[in-house]
Amino acid sequence: MKQAWDAAKMDALLLLMPTEKAHGFDITRGDFAMEADGRVWRNNLPPPRPYVCIGAQILRPELFANPPGTVFSNNHVWNLAEANNRLYGLEHDGTCYHVGTEKDWELANELLKSGKGWGV
Repeated sequence: MKQAWDAAKMDALLLLMPTEKAHGFDITRGDFAMEADGRVWRNNLPPPRPYVCIGAQILRPELFANPPGTVFSNNHVWNLAEANNRLYGLEHDGTCYHVGTEKDWELANELLKSGKGWGV
């Protein structure tokens, strides 16, 4: 991600996974679409969207200058970057597994212990 970061054109760079390769995510929704140049968008794009954000991101600190209240969501900074055409993504070429539930966490640990990885 560090090598892909281009401060001249980016306010945010998100690590994305194609929904069909993302284990444990709600692939019927997805998060974003991505253009060939890496620009990411979702505004006015109904689900399903072809990519999910898998958590890693580089964000320009200025995006946090005026938070919208006491409860914060990354959606705020992503929306700002998208509105300025400065939201970008990088497709992860490995594997990932969402561990948002206890069952997912248990499966992830079983896969790590087995050594066979996420290719199940």
